[in-house]
Amino acid sequence: MSFGTGAGWSLLLISAPLVTSLLGLPLRGGLVVSISLGLLWWFRVMRAFRERDSGMVLCSIPPSHFVEKVRFSMDILGLKYEEETDMSLLGIFFTGRPVPALRIKKGPFVSVMYNSADILRYLWASQQGTKNEEKAKFLTPTPETLEFEKRLDVMGTKIQIVFYNMIDADFMKQLAGRCVQRVPEWQKYFHRLASPILNIVIKKVFPAAKVRESKEYISEILDDAEKTLAGQKFLFGDAWTYVDIQLAAFCAVLFVLPEEFAGRRFNAVDKPYLPKTGCPGMYEYQKELRTSYPLVTAYTSQLYRELRC
Repeated sequence: MSFGTGAGWSLLLISAPLVTSLLGLPLRGGLVVSISLGLLWWFRVMRAFRERDSGMVLCSIPPSHFVEKVRFSMDILGLKYEEETDMSLLGIFFTGRPVPALRIKKGPFVSVMYNSADILRYLWASQQGTKNEEKAKFLTPTPETLEFEKRLDVMGTKIQIVFYNMIDADFMKQLAGRCVQRVPEWQKYFHRLASPILNIVIKKVFPAAKVRESKEYISEILDDAEKTLAGQKFLFGDAWTYVDIQLAAFCAVLFVLPEEFAGRRFNAVDKPYLPKTGCPGMYEYQKELRTSYPLVTAYTSQLYRELRC
């Protein structure tokens, strides 16, 4: 789980004082609880030091365009990794960190990276001097691609504002992961309990008043991409790069909806993303984008068809 063990400890630490209070334990009882937690933590640390395996874990939620930005690139590189899928927003609730997160484990030591742009820089650097160096050339950052990546990342936050305000609440719960088998069952139950709080957080972080502004920014980026693709085959240079992949990943979630999204990993959100009933506003918006940006739509479908088969 992307916050897996950390979430378990968070629940334990949060519930311990409550249990102590409800049971009316005296000071000694509280000390016993504290010492027990300390011993459990020590046991966890000692167990970690005995581990010698290595690998990478991509922490995700379904479906996330920022996660797909990283996932798509890792799949192109042919990297071996595990993917741990959690309910949307629970990672922020427990750890204050969003997805994607990439856990890199080497023996007992674990490094965690959170920002999608930083993860791509790490992936590019880590492949230098290896047999994958040539394959990783598409991740090579340049001033032009870095600048466009920043604009795309802002577009990514605008997509979140649009989604959280235009999609039917019940279907949003499905997209958050309640219908996805890969999500742990306990998270689905906890999500139901925490939904009132999460809904308040969503309204604060993704205010409805910014939907129009967000659509305008999205159109600005898509206008530039459409004009570029009208004159050349790729966004930059003579081959696709990581920003082409990022644009495709974002458009896949927003309006193109290719069947190959996430390498067909999700059983319930790959098709259809949005039913016509329950989300008419979003459905019409997606249709409008596909009509207004035929080159971007075709390019996204092409990249998914060619690179995600």
